Amino acid sequence: MNPIKTLDYGHWVSGDDTQRKAFAKSLHDQLVELGFLKLKNYGMSDDYVDHLFNLTEEFFKLPYEDKKKIAYFHGPKLQRGWSSLGSEKSATLDSPENQSHADLHDAKEHFDCGAAEDAAYPNQWPDASAIDGFQHGIEHYFDQCQKIGLNLMEALEMGFDLPPRCLQTRFAEHASQLRLNHYPPIQAAKLKDGSTNRLWPHTDYGILTFLLQDTVGGLEIWDNVNQAGFIPVPTSPRREMIVNAGGTLERLTNDFLKAGLHRVVSPATADDEGMLPGRYSIAFFLHTSRTTSAAPLPSFISADHPSLYEDITTFEFERRRTEKTYKDEAPIANGQEQKEIAV
Repeated sequence: MNPIKTLDYGHWVSGDDTQRKAFAKSLHDQLVELGFLKLKNYGMSDDYVDHLFNLTEEFFKLPYEDKKKIAYFHGPKLQRGWSSLGSEKSATLDSPENQSHADLHDAKEHFDCGAAEDAAYPNQWPDASAIDGFQHGIEHYFDQCQKIGLNLMEALEMGFDLPPRCLQTRFAEHASQLRLNHYPPIQAAKLKDGSTNRLWPHTDYGILTFLLQDTVGGLEIWDNVNQAGFIPVPTSPRREMIVNAGGTLERLTNDFLKAGLHRVVSPATADDEGMLPGRYSIAFFLHTSRTTSAAPLPSFISADHPSLYEDITTFEFERRRTEKTYKDEAPIANGQEQKEIAV
């Protein structure tokens, strides 16, 4: 039986005390035991989700020159704008320091943005005339996800029996990020030769990730419950939101809760000799304020379980991780053409 349980978000935001307590316990249990869950009834209609995917597809269909205008300057900075096919190296995220993965490729391009009011790291948007309503639609979804994230922090406080608002107060400033992913069509055999993956096994580095995916398939998570290795995440219904724990939450809980390991590969039902269709997903990464400590909270430290992590800011933790994902790539902004992967 698939261990990913679906929680009814409506039980938290509009339920009675019994429903709220049950939701908080289920949220706690799923994240501690598996690192993943699904949410339903989170306030977004099927039509709204379809609209988000339409905007996503329209962006990646833009001409290369239009996307290049808002290309991300690769390096240890926050990602804003478009990252070209294969430029990010997810294989490096959970590997030993200084290990090069120049020959391991990601068959993916993506677009990243932060909060509209984040003056320190301004967003890069395509020309308004290129995609009608793109910026407004993405910013609106960003804000909705931020609200859901803060509500889930309140639920986690209850689930862990933490002091009220000890998690919520860590979000005084908006530092969350949103990513649109496009995995172009690719020969299935290319994902079997060991050099290319749609997304290599890795953990995210925020607090929580909220993911919407299309019905193509290929997303797999590590099954800590049944010790069954990687298992596929069902793709239907598309409107269900997948939630996973990130590295910052792992640190704050001193490893009582582990970040969810996942990857994107060829679906089990795919023909090994055929062509995989393109895949799209939309990921929101909930982050605390950048100056907040990423050291374990006092509630998770004891004589028997001392702190496992150094006291650095969440921004420094994120910066180190971002630097690893681009260390084998040169900046596209310096005039280099997009590095294509044979698909």
